[in-house]
Amino acid sequence: DGYLSTFITFQPQVARDYWSSVQTQNMEIARRIMKEIELPFWDCLHSLPGGGVGKDGAIHAVYELYGITERWRRSPYHNLNDEEMEKLADFLKSKSLL
Repeated sequence: DGYLSTFITFQPQVARDYWSSVQTQNMEIARRIMKEIELPFWDCLHSLPGGGVGKDGAIHAVYELYGITERWRRSPYHNLNDEEMEKLADFLKSKSLL
């Protein structure tokens, strides 16, 4: 058994806390992580241009905010603009993820 998480690439503690709660069968913590962090995170990404299924513009922007990548990618890939980046950063800060 295993757990694959997007968070492991930029905020590994979220993934570790979730997996640890599953292993110890503490479903209350696992549900809280899903409800308060994971689902709102994906809702935020999907609300941004380039953030829907099969599009990686929003997750690429997360990596930029963490200093892993730079914003600008060549066409046809979508890049978030400054306003969209600010919205994403505000969300991440509201969840103590940035």
